[in-house]
Amino acid sequence: MNSMDLLEVIGSIRDKYVADARQILEENVPAKAVKPRHTVAYRIAAVIALVLACILFLQTPIGAAAVEVVKESVSKLIESLFPPKDVIVMPEGMPEAVPHEAQGRDPDADNPGFAMYVDTESYLMTEENGGYYVRQIPMKYDREEIRQQQAATLEGLSPEEQEAAIDERIQELKDFYASLPANEIEIREVPGKEFSAYAEEVRNQMAADWEITEDLIWVDRPLAFTFRVSGGNAWDSPQEDHYFVDNGEQGTFHIIARYRLEAAEGHGMRFTSMIQTFAVVNNADVLDRTAAVQPLDTSEYSSPEIVVSQFMQAYFSGNADSVKPYLSESFDSAIDVYTDFEPADPEIHAIKGLENWARDLEQWGTIRPSIEFRKTPDSDYYMYLSMTLVWEDNQWKVSEYGLEG
Repeated sequence: MNSMDLLEVIGSIRDKYVADARQILEENVPAKAVKPRHTVAYRIAAVIALVLACILFLQTPIGAAAVEVVKESVSKLIESLFPPKDVIVMPEGMPEAVPHEAQGRDPDADNPGFAMYVDTESYLMTEENGGYYVRQIPMKYDREEIRQQQAATLEGLSPEEQEAAIDERIQELKDFYASLPANEIEIREVPGKEFSAYAEEVRNQMAADWEITEDLIWVDRPLAFTFRVSGGNAWDSPQEDHYFVDNGEQGTFHIIARYRLEAAEGHGMRFTSMIQTFAVVNNADVLDRTAAVQPLDTSEYSSPEIVVSQFMQAYFSGNADSVKPYLSESFDSAIDVYTDFEPADPEIHAIKGLENWARDLEQWGTIRPSIEFRKTPDSDYYMYLSMTLVWEDNQWKVSEYGLEG
């Protein structure tokens, strides 16, 4: 079964049956964790396979075989749209390449879906009451560590009393953290609300009770309107970043990153890195891409995100010797480093140009990422450290770079 055959089979499924199949799945699993490796691809493949098996081919051996072909083909094709990758995050202002996997919601007959890369080693996406939440994987408390911390309190107690006291301490810790403002991402679709108008509406509503710390602006990662609000200056004061993404159907994906002030440089920055990968997925996109030429096999290449992160640190250190190991043999310019230091260090906003690096490499033979940053946190414009990467001696090297802005 080739790509066009697959499209024809999928196209023969009536929207009604797709919707019915989705409803059955949702009724049987009302609230579930989105497992790290069960991406949008697997869920769409499951719905398609279910419909085909139950409606089209259930009674025939040929049909049973076709189900497996379609399921495997769709799964592989859609998973290829969002393969696991390293994402550059900036916790505490230091760039770090962290493995992420795509998770989200599959599109159905009437509604678009979405995909977002999640740091599945530290966070878990769940579906709850029509919304999607990304939260830190629950902490596991070490009983022996607590026993050592509470040694003075436990002294003189029987073994049973000690275990009960440890249980009580663990519950106290759980209750304490549960009482604090949440560290989480919420993703909720708002049908019938045009995204730019809805962004302004929510911004105006929140201005009554929150301080607007970054007013409504347009960003390109993701393509969205965004603003930031603060609920105070105490360590546990709630902070929120709001994003409004056009769902392509006269509606909005409203994304909210919530975190405590003390977690702004930790959870806050990690949430930003994840949200910047958010993408709307609709059936037309999926089906169009199933007929596309297979992408470049990238198994022989290392992750370019890592060398970009390392080169960026070397450049901003101001030390020319730190930059040299990353330069290509073809580099023939004077080595330049960042020396325009202000009272505060540069604030890195985003690393661009790596979203489709395999396609760029196949088309141009090079990759051209850039670092978007502000000289200081209160600068009113961005600057860019642009570079060209080439594959040389089984590693990525910088053949040219320069500062723009």
